[in-house]
Amino acid sequence: MPGQTIDEIETRIAGSPNLSDENREALLQLLKVLRTEVTDLSATSVEDARNITAQAEAATRPEQNEDVVQNAIDSLSSAVEKFEGSNPRLTQTVTDICSILSRMGI
Repeated sequence: MPGQTIDEIETRIAGSPNLSDENREALLQLLKVLRTEVTDLSATSVEDARNITAQAEAATRPEQNEDVVQNAIDSLSSAVEKFEGSNPRLTQTVTDICSILSRMGI
């Protein structure tokens, strides 16, 4: 599934007339790294990623009291820190992609 999603993103980036050559090349290079990192995720890291998703969902549920929301946010922060520590290259690659997109106003 992630590989297919990355394929779709690469196709869109490669064919986008709105990207400068510099941004297109940078994004395509980062997507190559992302593909390798996602492919190499260990089962533990996949479970950590699922935990992050679950904590994010818990933190954003409507109609919760403040203590429940704060506990969910604390758990989410802890899960993200653990994932970042286990997957520094993946984390940096995603950060770099987000930075390029942010500079483009996306």
